[in-house]
Amino acid sequence: MLVLGLLATLAGCGGGSALPGTLGDGPIRIGVAVPLTGPNATVGSSVRLGAEVAVAQLNAAGGVLGHQLEVVTADTTSDLTQSVQEVRRLILQEHVDVLVGPTASGQVSALITTINAANVYNVQGSASPAFGPKAAPNSFSITASAGDQGLAQVGFATSKQYGKIAILSDTLEYGRLGSAAIRAAARQNGITVTGSAEYQSGTADMTSQVLNLKNTNPQALMVFASNGQDTGRALKALQDLHWDVPVIGNYGTTFTGPATAIAGPDAYRNVTALEYPGFGACSAAQVPAETAQFRTQLKAFDAKAAATAQTDLAANTHDSVLLFAAGAEGSKSITGGSVANWLEHHASGLKDGYVNAPFGITPASHFLTSHDALVAVAPGTAVVPGVFKKVAGCQ
Repeated sequence: MLVLGLLATLAGCGGGSALPGTLGDGPIRIGVAVPLTGPNATVGSSVRLGAEVAVAQLNAAGGVLGHQLEVVTADTTSDLTQSVQEVRRLILQEHVDVLVGPTASGQVSALITTINAANVYNVQGSASPAFGPKAAPNSFSITASAGDQGLAQVGFATSKQYGKIAILSDTLEYGRLGSAAIRAAARQNGITVTGSAEYQSGTADMTSQVLNLKNTNPQALMVFASNGQDTGRALKALQDLHWDVPVIGNYGTTFTGPATAIAGPDAYRNVTALEYPGFGACSAAQVPAETAQFRTQLKAFDAKAAATAQTDLAANTHDSVLLFAAGAEGSKSITGGSVANWLEHHASGLKDGYVNAPFGITPASHFLTSHDALVAVAPGTAVVPGVFKKVAGCQ
């Protein structure tokens, strides 16, 4: 009944587009529903910036299917109720044709029925495989899956010949999926998990969890964090306990700004983390040309926002909006289903103009990035702002 009611509401819409996901006389509307305030504001502002830069780039090139694009923003404040209200407002009242967001699995779960019914191309931040092509046919994730990140973390631990690891993760679905993936990959590689501990995201003091893990005597600590604040508190606990164990972090541990504000400039001295391919390099001279160009674009568009943005996250969002444009031009339609079908069969061949290509999109996976594309970096060492030094393959 909910879906039927939503479809009936959509049928009565009339705005920039005749219906969300169909071309009318006005601009193509890109709805961006992200946290712009609260603990995940860095994530939200970075996603918004990436979308805005992509829209400006597309408009300068003539738009999509002869139509200009415009961004409509909503602040979800990282709150589930607020997220549901704002996404429904963007779809039902603002009549957006594309939806960027939400950025968390719980929010996506609460809204996927609404998003599917609207038949709009959707870019979200969930790392859960639950929102794959069958459950969310028009939805794509700008992050690597939690499983792929955990697999890559264990891959690095294996390369260092660590035989014992411990796991620190949050209680969110993202953290629990990551922890489970680490455990599974560790078993497959003959690595012993000496212990694991969870914390609620936003916990001010992780000393007790970290002390319990220290007492299990692992050779490395796997940290699976959702944001920079949690990463900083975990690293601060390591410092307070004088535990100089190697840390292998997921992508969430690369949010260095918030983390170092809590744990200090030396917090990343013994940390390795996962990054997207365009944001790991051996030296400033080896930064990929697409990444360097994107950094220049960000500064030219909004220097103040660019100074505090998570550049790699902005890049993934930028790429996802350009993928929409490619799918729309390729399928001659902006409906979510048409764009998604085109991308499933063509995205892997797209490279020029994208920052983090190649893409892992297939009929079986809607994650932009796969585990074999992630690179291990030293997030405490930037070769240029926003690009970290790779820890392997450098001479």
